[in-house]
Amino acid sequence: MERRPRVGDLLGLPAWLPDLPYRVLAVREPGIDGYVWLDGYLLDGYAVVERSFLVPVARLRELPDPVWGNG
Repeated sequence: MERRPRVGDLLGLPAWLPDLPYRVLAVREPGIDGYVWLDGYLLDGYAVVERSFLVPVARLRELPDPVWGNG
C-alpha cells in the first residue's frame, strides 16, 4: 500500500494473517518504522470477528469496497 491506512478502509492483510477482508476502525502508531497497529474486524460473510494486528504498511492491499467505493 502506498499510503497509511485510514479509518473505514477495506484491506487485504499480509499473507501470514487471515485471508478475509478487514475493515479498519482505528490506526495506531507502534513506534516501529513502516508498521501500524490496526484495530478492526474481519468479514467472513457469516460473522464479524474483531481483531487488532501489527502489520507492515507495505504488505497491505486495498480492496474494492462494495459499500463506500474507493473514491
